[in-house]
Amino acid sequence: MYLQLTGRLVDADPAAAQTLLDEMAHHVQQALDETAQLAQRVYPPLLEAGGLAVALRSAAASLGITASVEVDADAR
Repeated sequence: MYLQLTGRLVDADPAAAQTLLDEMAHHVQQALDETAQLAQRVYPPLLEAGGLAVALRSAAASLGITASVEVDADAR
């Protein structure tokens, strides 16, 4: 919707078109930031680097939850 409106405004009102482009850029950046946050919650970097036990301990600590995570020494 914004793209269609901006397309119509480019010639008639360039300042208004620029305002809409700026607003769209803000919304796109916000969506990218939220997507990155979601991805980190779904697959945190600690999971890859340290395994499930490290990721669970870190998640519990960041939430202020006391937790005990027991994992076999050979498990990843």
